[in-house]
Amino acid sequence: MCAPIVRAAGCGSRRVRPRVVALATAMLNDTSVVTMAGFLGSLHDFDERESLAALAVVPTFVLCGSEDLMTPIRHSHVIAALLPAARMVSIENAGHMVILERAAEVADAIRTLVVAAETAATTTTGAALQVAL
Repeated sequence: MCAPIVRAAGCGSRRVRPRVVALATAMLNDTSVVTMAGFLGSLHDFDERESLAALAVVPTFVLCGSEDLMTPIRHSHVIAALLPAARMVSIENAGHMVILERAAEVADAIRTLVVAAETAATTTTGAALQVAL
């Protein structure tokens, strides 16, 4: 039922393996319409920009697909701009399901983040990082 929606709204390049579309479709099909409707209302009103200050010294990356229709890339740029220690990671031609669409590239970004966090933990910044946590 949801496969056309998943492919159109969730996948950036639209050239996604059928197994990825099947998995995302199964997840959507298992979610009630009431839950989806409630989530969309919450998503519209959700704004935690003020809370980001608590993460200011934490090595972070903001990940998005360049073709995400549900959470446009401009939102990710705003979040990254509010996090001085953040690195913006935009995966070209990926959509809202970037983690499923481009797992290897996402894993590389996570690996880079972990190395940066380990490095930060062994420097003077690391002391500030430990205080923040």
